[in-house]
Amino acid sequence: MTSSQLPLEFYKVLVDNALVGIYVLQEGRVQYINPVLERLTGYSCDELRGRPVLDLVVPEDRELVAEQLRLRESGQLDHAHYRFRSQSKDGRIIWYEVFGHRVEWNGRPAIVGTALDITAQKESEQFRDELLAIGTQILQSSDTKAMVREIAQAFAKYSRFERVGVSLYAAPTAPDQSDPPIIAEYITVGLSPEQEQLLRQHRAAGKILSDKQILEAGQPIGPALYVSSERLPQLQQYAVTQSKVSAEWGPYDMLYWLLRSGEQIFGRIALSQPRDGRLPTPAELAPLTLLVNMAILALTNAYQIQALHEQQQKLAEQAHHDSLTGVYNRRAFDEMLTQLMDARTPFTLVFVDIDDFFEVNDRFGHLVGDRVIQALAQFLREIIRKTDSLFRYGGDEFIILMPQTTSEKAEQVLARLQHELQNLSARWAGDLSGLQLSISIGASSWSPENPRPLEAIFEEADQFMYRRKRAKQPNPRPLPDTGRGQGEGSA
Repeated sequence: MTSSQLPLEFYKVLVDNALVGIYVLQEGRVQYINPVLERLTGYSCDELRGRPVLDLVVPEDRELVAEQLRLRESGQLDHAHYRFRSQSKDGRIIWYEVFGHRVEWNGRPAIVGTALDITAQKESEQFRDELLAIGTQILQSSDTKAMVREIAQAFAKYSRFERVGVSLYAAPTAPDQSDPPIIAEYITVGLSPEQEQLLRQHRAAGKILSDKQILEAGQPIGPALYVSSERLPQLQQYAVTQSKVSAEWGPYDMLYWLLRSGEQIFGRIALSQPRDGRLPTPAELAPLTLLVNMAILALTNAYQIQALHEQQQKLAEQAHHDSLTGVYNRRAFDEMLTQLMDARTPFTLVFVDIDDFFEVNDRFGHLVGDRVIQALAQFLREIIRKTDSLFRYGGDEFIILMPQTTSEKAEQVLARLQHELQNLSARWAGDLSGLQLSISIGASSWSPENPRPLEAIFEEADQFMYRRKRAKQPNPRPLPDTGRGQGEGSA
């Protein structure tokens, strides 16, 4: 028996028992749907027979479907393959992928074809695209707090968990670190203000699980770790109790997702209170992996940029600070002085020097000499004004830069410096076995009204400082007078 000799009932059994939807359309109206399409649409074949098929199509897709029907019924197109959305009897939106062919039906053109329900596939594609968009936004962000917020909101929307907490660490931790991490950013979704406050109190009290505890007690579910309070009793003290519990999920159970790249952990996602009270499957968590991986990449970049910035700052600090005393160095002095002169800002320079410092090194050694220099730097740092800057110019010589300070204003400051430095000299006498150390100072000022060369200012302050030094020596030889300095003195 050939196919043309098969009874019509044979074809009807095939169509009625097909695993895909089968339809017949004529002049844009439904003539037949099989049981699969009856289940999907919610209508019986009799209810739809003679009804315009466009009534079942969502408004946004009607133009597409109408054009496809016209092309095939007019003979311009024999076969078609496209996708559209339809609304079922109960209001659900269903995505269909249809294949149609032009045939003759009762002597007139008609369309017969198959329809596949691809709603789950389209939702998955939409889910993936939305997560990809969120991940892209996270990658483009330089605001770590905004990253954490985006991750928390995405998990609240796309996972089955009602409560989400995302923690970002102040610095990456190692998987075997026993101490709990220091939290830099923390965002929650789904918690009441009271519950969130309770968790913050727990963190303030150090009630935070370490990543090592989570890794050791966690049961892997795809990329996440399920931790029950039975395996980790501390959860009963650290976590907020949950109302939706079941035989699978206890009131303190948690699902953790570590934001990990190799041996570095940047933070964690804590999920609790599943909507249906059951454990998730790896397949349910798989789509969120894309978002997490993009977040990890963004956080890795953020930490690397932060580390580079900190290193640059450290190098800049080292380039402008004296390694022994921590005060500004000569390079910083030259730069600040140039800025003040370019801005035509008046200033006064105060030179500070320890008299006969070589005796300290000779009698007590260079280590003691270094401690004396450090003590002087610390002392000067404490007594100068907040607007002043202290520099180690070389050896035991320091310079105090006093911006917006004329010679007249500097006199009061210098008088106080001399008094304070006398106290320091007396203290050193006790610390250094009676060695008498004295400190000399000299000052000179610059103003835009009297814009002397920098060399002249240095020479003036330096000459008067050394003039005071020599005045303390027995039978000093006089130095040539180069002018009058402001506020010169000694201690």
